[in-house]
Amino acid sequence: MNTITEEKIKEIVGGLNSLGNDPLTQLFEKMDAQQHYITDYLFEVEGDYLNEDERDLLISFTTLGWHIINETLKIEREISDDELSARLDYNADRLNEIEKEMENFDEALSSMLNDESEEPFLILFLMGLVIDRPPEYGGTIRDEAVPVIIMHIKTVMDCLITSSVH
Repeated sequence: MNTITEEKIKEIVGGLNSLGNDPLTQLFEKMDAQQHYITDYLFEVEGDYLNEDERDLLISFTTLGWHIINETLKIEREISDDELSARLDYNADRLNEIEKEMENFDEALSSMLNDESEEPFLILFLMGLVIDRPPEYGGTIRDEAVPVIIMHIKTVMDCLITSSVH
């Protein structure tokens, strides 16, 4: 499919400045109005495991991904809590299967992100943001939380992509 290209991502991200000083907050409010179950998921997933900075990273980059999908593919409907849970279970099970085959977690996660994404440019772009965070996302981000954050971003993106008009 690959509807979301690197050029499209650059164009959409470049347009964020037109939204004012804090574009992600505005986009988050818009996403919350349209995809309330996703915002609940982002605040509740992993409970206390994620610290405040890690949760902020998860929310910010998921919001950015939602915006890119919404601008490119046109999301048709609200994602349900059950869809998010089912996709998280599927992704976790699939990651475990790949990890058993490869015997290396990092390679398994990378393989899953590269080979099992309908929009690989988007997933790789968001993964890159989490790994090589922009300077404004300093905070305390633990290395062991990075794959968890990436998996939850992928879970939400998978749900959004399957609910969009291609």
